Amino acid sequence: MIVAPSGNYGSIVDVITRKASNQTISETDSRNLVQFWKDVYDIDISPDEMPLLKVKMMNSEQTFTYPPSMIFFGNESLVISAGLQKFIDDKKATLKFKMDKIVKEALNDLRIGEVKLEFEGNKIESNNIQSVLLQEIKFRIQSLTPNF
Repeated sequence: MIVAPSGNYGSIVDVITRKASNQTISETDSRNLVQFWKDVYDIDISPDEMPLLKVKMMNSEQTFTYPPSMIFFGNESLVISAGLQKFIDDKKATLKFKMDKIVKEALNDLRIGEVKLEFEGNKIESNNIQSVLLQEIKFRIQSLTPNF
């Protein structure tokens, strides 16, 4: 898994059934987990978060206690079957088709000031909209200024 805010990788080695507000940092640091995250990272975590997770960092023998809201699973952390991956890919393709249709309709009569922006053919599908829009603006500017 990936831990915030550093983005480092680690694995869960223990689960602590205690609220973040009741978990002290160490024998030498009496702050609770909520105070520690606020002081060190300026991040507010809920005092009621539980269970807390002991995480062993990759390439280190150190373990740290994290609230569950600060642990994320990356793509490489999850095993996905071929059938599930196909389902995900099909959903993405369907959504992309729907979004392309919505974007085309939204850009149908797009104007910046008095200039109407026109998009040719499948240009929107093959590039992201921002790039197409910037290219169109650049083209319009170049056509208005002779030595640009």
